[in-house]
Amino acid sequence: MYYIIRSFLIDEMMNFVEGILILWIFTIIYLNALYIGHCTRRYDTTFNQVENYKITKKKKKIIIEG
Repeated sequence: MYYIIRSFLIDEMMNFVEGILILWIFTIIYLNALYIGHCTRRYDTTFNQVENYKITKKKKKIIIEG
């Protein structure tokens, strides 16, 4: 009887640990996705600033030539 209870408890503990590990892996993947999205969004804004700077530089050139 003791061994049956012990094996049942070990089995339940392993299921619990597996569930925690799966949740932990999913949270890490989700946080990495959020961080990557944040980085690409930041890069996109800097890229747009560079494009806007180029456009304003061209406008200034046109004004100076005019």
